[in-house]
Amino acid sequence: MYVWDVPSETLQTLLNAHDGRAVTAVAMSVDARTMASAGTDGTVRVWDMRKAPRRQVARMNNDRRSVISDVALSGDGRTLLTGGTGADAYVTRLAAIAQ
Repeated sequence: MYVWDVPSETLQTLLNAHDGRAVTAVAMSVDARTMASAGTDGTVRVWDMRKAPRRQVARMNNDRRSVISDVALSGDGRTLLTGGTGADAYVTRLAAIAQ
């Protein structure tokens, strides 16, 4: 997954995300410290964007049988919201999953 700085049109980093499978959703926190991504590998991954190399801080497996197509981070970057093709949406406190 490529992370670009749009104003300068420069590649910031390349993340090894979702085992080479398609990325279905991405969200960045307001302060750009945390990024979340969902993929067709059935995971949601949370990334610490403060240091290079970028570090995956959490990985959640999708135990639902739906494709996760939406991710969002709260304004403070501490809460992750996910939803998809199923009828459910999930709210997860990141402190609860980051080790």
